[in-house]
Amino acid sequence: MPVTVTNTETHGDDENSLASIYLRVRENALPARAFVEAAQGIDWRSRDVNELADTIWMAIQLELIPLARTLAKFGTERYPESERIRKFWNMVRKDVPAIIAPENRQLDDAMVKIANLYHVADQNRVRNFLAWNEQLIAILVEAHEQIAQVFERNPEIDLEIVRDPEISNFNELFVYIRTDLGAEAALEKLHKFDDKWFLNIMDQTDNKLTFSLRFV
Repeated sequence: MPVTVTNTETHGDDENSLASIYLRVRENALPARAFVEAAQGIDWRSRDVNELADTIWMAIQLELIPLARTLAKFGTERYPESERIRKFWNMVRKDVPAIIAPENRQLDDAMVKIANLYHVADQNRVRNFLAWNEQLIAILVEAHEQIAQVFERNPEIDLEIVRDPEISNFNELFVYIRTDLGAEAALEKLHKFDDKWFLNIMDQTDNKLTFSLRFV
C-alpha cells in the first residue's frame, strides 16, 4: 500500500477530504476508484486510529473490500488494542462479496416484517443499516403498535435513512408518521407518543432512531 504523504484529510468540508469523496461516490458523482486512490495516497502511519477506522468503515460501505482489508490488516498491526478495527478485520479478512449485507436469514425475516409495517423506499440501505444496528429491529416492531395506539389504527409510516449534516459519516433511521392532522394536534400526539413510550426506551437506540411527522 503506498505510504506517500499527501494533503488528503479524512474529515472536513474540503472537497478533497475522504469524507467528501465518499459522499460523492455514494451519490454517483465520482467513480469508486477516486476513493481508493485518495485512501492509498495517505501515510496512515501519521494518522490516528479513529481516522483509520472511519476510512475502513467508508470503504466497507462502498463495498471496496480489498481496500478495507488492506487498511484493516495494517490497523490490527499498528493498533492491536482497537476493538473497532479488529471487528472490521474479522469481517473483511475473508473474501465475502456481500460484506455489507451478509446472508442472514433472521435479518431477512425481520425485513419482511418491517416492510409489512412500514413504507421502506430503499430496502437494501435500511437492511444494511439494521445489520449494523440489530437492536433497532425489535424497537421498530414495537414502535408500530405504539404509534397505532396514539395516532390511528393501521398508520401510514415511512422508514428512511438520513445523514446527519453536522456529524461526518453518521446516519440515522428516521420514522416519519404520516398525518393529515393540523400541526398543533399532530405535535400533541407526537409528544404523547414520546412521553408514553419512546423516551423510556430511547437509550436503547444509540441515538440512531428518530421519530418525526410527515404532513400529507
